[in-house]
Amino acid sequence: MAAPTKKKQATPGPKTVLSFTDAAEKILHEVGKPQTHKHLAQKAITEKLVQTESETPEISMHVSIRSEMKRRELRGEPQRFVFLGNGVFSLVELVAGKPTEKTKTALDQVRESRREAAEVLYKKLTSVNNGPNFETMVADLLVAMGYQEVQVVGGKDDQGVDILCEKRDGLLKIRIAVQCKCKALNQKVSPKDISTLRDNLSTYQCQQGIVVTTSQLNDVAKTKAKEAGKEPIYYIEHDELLDLFAEHNVGIRSEPIRFYQVDASQYDFLK
Repeated sequence: MAAPTKKKQATPGPKTVLSFTDAAEKILHEVGKPQTHKHLAQKAITEKLVQTESETPEISMHVSIRSEMKRRELRGEPQRFVFLGNGVFSLVELVAGKPTEKTKTALDQVRESRREAAEVLYKKLTSVNNGPNFETMVADLLVAMGYQEVQVVGGKDDQGVDILCEKRDGLLKIRIAVQCKCKALNQKVSPKDISTLRDNLSTYQCQQGIVVTTSQLNDVAKTKAKEAGKEPIYYIEHDELLDLFAEHNVGIRSEPIRFYQVDASQYDFLK
């Protein structure tokens, strides 16, 4: 009689890596009470919820949560975190009570409208040759983000540089060359575009180069952008770009909407 074969146990797949904010939300849900940013960072790393090379992950956690809170405030979006002072954070629903079903539905509609607006904007930009219009929108975005001396220089002889701008870093001003690539997602930015921009930084007396695209860089281009011993080329791709357009109301308009529900943050009997 043949010996019974042992069943192979399934090997657990790799844990999903989360952003600092998503990891904080998960931990706060599990713990069910406010936590300091230091404890949140420590637990996120211990449980391998995040991957970071930062030597100060607790600061990264604090900055990430506060930055999201600021972004949502500017967009008029509901918050998921609340800052209680002294580095302590909680979830809004833990402090004020869970949102009602009507509120959840309304919030879903807000998120869906943002997604749809971004998708329509992308399709309109890439349906025809909208290169010059895209450069104008990126220039407007740079102005909205606080960059100075923004100048569109795109054209046949632009040598891979479409926009020039400056930003202040302490006492210094850094001059930046921006290359705009208005492409469909199936048309990736190539390493040649990275090389062209890098090679012409000195032509425009720039210290930094940024590629802004409605598409994405291919893997070789991303490697080229971080090539050792050479000036790094930064890049803003599809998702991040559309998010910035929405955040700064460039090509996407947001309308402030208020939602009302019972707030149990100050009155225990309302929970």
